[in-house]
Amino acid sequence: MKRLIVGFILVVLALSWIGCQNSQTAQPAAGESASAPKPASERVPTEQDGAKVWRNQTKNNHLEQNAELVAFKKTDGALNGNTYTLYGETTVRALKGMPGQIMKTKISYVFTKTEQGWRGPDGEVY
Repeated sequence: MKRLIVGFILVVLALSWIGCQNSQTAQPAAGESASAPKPASERVPTEQDGAKVWRNQTKNNHLEQNAELVAFKKTDGALNGNTYTLYGETTVRALKGMPGQIMKTKISYVFTKTEQGWRGPDGEVY
């Protein structure tokens, strides 16, 4: 039983580490307005982008059979030149080890501005 719990915790920690390995210590930007859509040139990564990065990294690291993303909540964001750090909280459900076990973790992803949009840590452009 202890092995199963430790295994699940290690999976969640690995996913958190993957998300944080590129994080920088940027200062949070002023609050973002959610009222009107921003032009593509002013758009910053969204909560949906963060969730997609989590899913892509989980798949790329062959961990999708171990954990499922239940929720991704963007908690903050910081623009620093051509990089944007998205801060969030994940709610993850274990699929193996301790099936159904729910864990919440804090996570951050660094996106880099390109001509096509924002390149996430998973290599995709958003």
